[in-house]
Amino acid sequence: MTQQRIPRSVERLAASVAELLDRDYPVRWITRQQARELVPDLRLAPHIEHIAHYPQEGHVFPALLISRLWGEARDLGARLRRPATVTGLFETADGVRIELSDGAAEADAVVIAAGRWTEALTAAAGHRIPMADPDAPGTATVGLLGYTNPLPARLDRVLTTPRLNVRPDGAGRLIVQGLDLDADADPAAPPAVDGQHAGELCRRLTDLLAGTEGARLESLRVGQRALPADGLTVAGFLGDSARIYTLATHSGITLGPLLGRLAAQELITGEPDDLLADFRPGRLIGRTRLPALQPARFAGQQ
Repeated sequence: MTQQRIPRSVERLAASVAELLDRDYPVRWITRQQARELVPDLRLAPHIEHIAHYPQEGHVFPALLISRLWGEARDLGARLRRPATVTGLFETADGVRIELSDGAAEADAVVIAAGRWTEALTAAAGHRIPMADPDAPGTATVGLLGYTNPLPARLDRVLTTPRLNVRPDGAGRLIVQGLDLDADADPAAPPAVDGQHAGELCRRLTDLLAGTEGARLESLRVGQRALPADGLTVAGFLGDSARIYTLATHSGITLGPLLGRLAAQELITGEPDDLLADFRPGRLIGRTRLPALQPARFAGQQ
């Protein structure tokens, strides 16, 4: 008699679930039948037995979120200046001066929330925060994202599997990603929407969900992630004057509402929030040698 080896994907999933349970995070094992009740069109291979469910997790439609947040900002008097490139950022005796390509502006405080352009802007302010290179092919900062045509598949949640990650994008469209395929992602050479990578993503999608037969990609993009050089969120003031605040994170969509609220609280009250204690920019300012971030190549590693 020989003992059957547990697949590595199962080992990784079990370790992830155990770690989350140890942190009192809501996660539970569910049966194949329960999985199909949640996702009626889910296709499960006969050998699939280990399925984790995160009952309190959801997903965000970025365009709708940004529309709502920008609308609320306008209601409160916010103004948008574009196109206008920031060419300089200087602290003054009374606040901050922002040099723009179309003029200048003065402010009591400035929040830098510029994604992968954070390093250049913080350097202009004299406190450079190193970011992982968003243009480096095949690294942790880049990935392939496929956007399908509208499909009659029933999916109202995020699916993470060893071969494909899938999430709704509205109007019947789905966003698909194969982490192993991200090794070929290159911002300078995006793959064809009807090429080899697109075909493979569509094949994997059809294997995973009923109702996706004949799926095609309307867009295949090379996503570029905003990653601080150590991979962790940056949130806090640059320097001691408490006038220039910086936010930089890979999780801008999911953490954005929380980080925005905490940043506004710290800016208005001057009181630091303990939730952000481990993510202050000071840990990175001045550092030049940091180990390369390891790219995610299997489910749950992101």
